Amino acid sequence: MLTIKFGARKGEIPAEFLEYYRGFPLRNMHVGDTVHNSSSFLMKATDKVGVVIVMQDPHISRLASINLRGRINVLSEFCIINKICKR
Repeated sequence: MLTIKFGARKGEIPAEFLEYYRGFPLRNMHVGDTVHNSSSFLMKATDKVGVVIVMQDPHISRLASINLRGRINVLSEFCIINKICKR
């Protein structure tokens, strides 16, 4: 079961989108993993945080998820490099 807590949001997220994503447990996902549903997506952004994005255009939603995944991957690599440098 996915417990959704809103830390920040812009606009309303229709209940049907949230219900759809309840079936995908974040604990089984890896950082950067994405689940799409037409014009929305769920992405695991960190070990403890998932992001639900709802847009009007399905094409732009896909592009946004690709862009966000790239940024998350870069940040993850920086964290790994930082840990190695501290050793």
